[in-house]
Amino acid sequence: AKALDPKGDWSWLNTVVKRYQKLADRRSLPPALPISAGEIFQWSQTRLAEVEADETSRPLRKAVHFRQALMIGLLIARPVRRRALLAMQVGRHVFPTSQGVELRFGAEDMKDKNARRSWVPQELVEPMRAYLEVHRPILLSGKSSEAFWISQYGEPMTPDGLSRELPKVTQRHLGVALRPHAFRSIAATSIAESDPENVGIIRDLLGHSTMAMADKHYNRATGIKSCDELQSVVDSILAGSSKGRPSSRRK
Repeated sequence: AKALDPKGDWSWLNTVVKRYQKLADRRSLPPALPISAGEIFQWSQTRLAEVEADETSRPLRKAVHFRQALMIGLLIARPVRRRALLAMQVGRHVFPTSQGVELRFGAEDMKDKNARRSWVPQELVEPMRAYLEVHRPILLSGKSSEAFWISQYGEPMTPDGLSRELPKVTQRHLGVALRPHAFRSIAATSIAESDPENVGIIRDLLGHSTMAMADKHYNRATGIKSCDELQSVVDSILAGSSKGRPSSRRK
């Protein structure tokens, strides 16, 4: 700011900065992760197709890779908490139908104790069927389990197993280590930034009882956007000043 007017009083900028910092509420929300929900979902689609087309990997390895890509796609499209994700069972939470694949979570599965039902995105319907019919049986290796998510050892995925695997997979393929809760934050941030008028759906998407968290994501998104707009104004002023300023070079 002093470059615009070295002798001017720019103390008012401190008030503006503090106001935007309060709006962004960075003390309550961590910095936004450098990846969007759309980018994650698109990667999932691409990866699922790659795995299906792979004719060189062994069936078990292929099944593991397919399950990883499917889980990541589902996590960003339907960002449930880790407990609900790992509790998913065939015939209790996952219901393939002629219309698609429905997810049903009872009140006991949800932190806010409200039952929820939703349909899997159309892009994931066929991958869900392929997982149930082809890859999940391979992962089970003859064992029996109602759990939807099966590890490479033929057992239901555990919290520890997920905590070890998911960050490694996302770091390798997406460039950032993500845990289940990060998908919820990314989904909320993407909604707040791309569709702020419908920020209210964050509450229902994340299973919150109030709008408090949705408001925080909205405030951070609008606060960052406002700061970017302010910087654009400053850059424009600086560009105009430099054009009108006489050269300091001696002739």
